[in-house]
Amino acid sequence: MMLKAFLMSPLLPAIAYAAAGGNCTASSLEVGAMSYNCTKSILGGGAALHWTVPDADGGSVHLAVERTGEDGWVALGFPDPASSSKMIGAHAIVAKGSETMMLNLASTTSPFPAVNASDMRVEFSSAESVVQDGKTIIMVSGAMVNATEFPVIFGAHESCTWPCQHSAKEYHVLDLVAEPEPEPESEPEGEPEGEPEGEPEGEPESEPNATAEPEAELEDEPAMESSLVVGSTSYKYTADLLGGQAFIHWVVTDEATGTVDLALMKTGAEGWLALGMPVAPGIMVGAHAIVAEGTELQFVHLETLSAPFPAMSTSDLRVEFADASAVVQDGNTIVTVSAAKLPLGGASLIFGMNSGCAFPCRHSASDGQMLALSAPSTTIDTTGDASGRRRASLLAAGMLAWFCAAFV
Repeated sequence: MMLKAFLMSPLLPAIAYAAAGGNCTASSLEVGAMSYNCTKSILGGGAALHWTVPDADGGSVHLAVERTGEDGWVALGFPDPASSSKMIGAHAIVAKGSETMMLNLASTTSPFPAVNASDMRVEFSSAESVVQDGKTIIMVSGAMVNATEFPVIFGAHESCTWPCQHSAKEYHVLDLVAEPEPEPESEPEGEPEGEPEGEPEGEPESEPNATAEPEAELEDEPAMESSLVVGSTSYKYTADLLGGQAFIHWVVTDEATGTVDLALMKTGAEGWLALGMPVAPGIMVGAHAIVAEGTELQFVHLETLSAPFPAMSTSDLRVEFADASAVVQDGNTIVTVSAAKLPLGGASLIFGMNSGCAFPCRHSASDGQMLALSAPSTTIDTTGDASGRRRASLLAAGMLAWFCAAFV
């Protein structure tokens, strides 16, 4: 069967969890004689990664992926370096209860060839699955990896049997060289009298915890300046999407009401381009989408993973806006949305495209982003690298962002 979301979709850009030498959240997981130093929430909080780096120089790492529940499955995948973040071609360790499978996800359909432990892409001493305290756990001991740059993919489903479609997945490049946060020193007995001496005024300074969850506020980085003009609309800021194959342009027309003009643009007039408005960040199932094929525009409800998708009226779309159009200009396909009402501090949007086939064929590139649309307080930086730094910040922010509807 088709593992449409777990196997077919390009995943998020890499997220580094912990800076080398930085602190991590201490793990309390113990399985038999094995304990772990660090932990990090993954899969939208539905699972956790635990790790210990006993030999950072040699690259030996002990890993555990822990998911609440004994039903369903959880998977740890090692992607093909040539395919980067794609699951196709990955070698995966899949736990179904205490049953452990090692598979080559060589295609988009099952069955998947079994892989001997000695032939797995990542060398390790042992791998097993256990059920403990109502949780399913994959344990991988002595994995020989680059502990400061370790690409890995996670996937899971809490109820259905492998190889059913996942309910959550993520791709990360992990930096595992980190120490647990030190325990806070005990407070002195008794209440201190007066204010402590030598205390600095204002907020206390501290080293950032590199493994802390991203906060809702996006970094205040300057945006790239847009030169796009479509009709009478000039856009002020832009940011690249889909690995540079597309760009989002915007201009805030009314800060008070959160009104924004958007333009999503890809090179070429062939194929299709889509702007999705998810029901939850990073989840395309249930999203409302504006899809452009050349100058033809359609509004669809992606209520399942496969076509056909019900058409929608503009008044029923999740995001209120005044007008939308599809244009071909200078050889580019552009979706414009005028007077969209969006949270300027962080608008969750999903993007997808395929320049080689007609909608609803499967996308060739996809992305999901939390965009900060408010006008930057700093001057536009046009002296940076070619990609530009931007307040749009296109934060992955732990989101499972993908255009996961595998159109067939």
